[in-house]
Amino acid sequence: MIGKMKGYKNKFTAWILPAKNSIAAQVHGPDRAIGKLLLLSATLLILGWFAPIMTVSRLVFLEEQVSIFDGLVTFARHEEFFLFMIVFVFSVLFPALKLTLSYLLWCRADVTDEKFQLRLSLIESLGKWSMTDVFLVALVVAAVKVSLISDVHLHWGLYSFSASILLSMLALTRLTTLARRLQANP
Repeated sequence: MIGKMKGYKNKFTAWILPAKNSIAAQVHGPDRAIGKLLLLSATLLILGWFAPIMTVSRLVFLEEQVSIFDGLVTFARHEEFFLFMIVFVFSVLFPALKLTLSYLLWCRADVTDEKFQLRLSLIESLGKWSMTDVFLVALVVAAVKVSLISDVHLHWGLYSFSASILLSMLALTRLTTLARRLQANP
């Protein structure tokens, strides 16, 4: 039984401790915080999905709090599958994939591996879509605000979601700079 527990511990610590030739194992100073920045960004992203991003008030007595998750459920319930896919891909899938792959590149990927450049290019491609999700949420807020019978109040979920995207962009920019520098000087 104890042997099995040690196996679980080793599998768990493999995700926490940086690999020998990873970026995390080779950087010093403030750059060591990139992993924590990516984890903070992931936490804010998850909060941003489920926390209310706005309250929509119609007329005087009808009020509804909306989160990204609520929007996805509403689109699915009303069979608006095209809108569901757009919001899901740009607000859930791309950001989650980008953060997961960035973290793996940070602490697990070997800089000397021949596939490292391919992994870095993939993450950079995902990073180019970073502001699309914030833009998408801003469009929804703007569309509701233009309505003559609605009033919109923004909530902390929108700020959490936006902060996640901005932090991930900051971390990814620094991560790619370090990766290129480490590849040039192995």
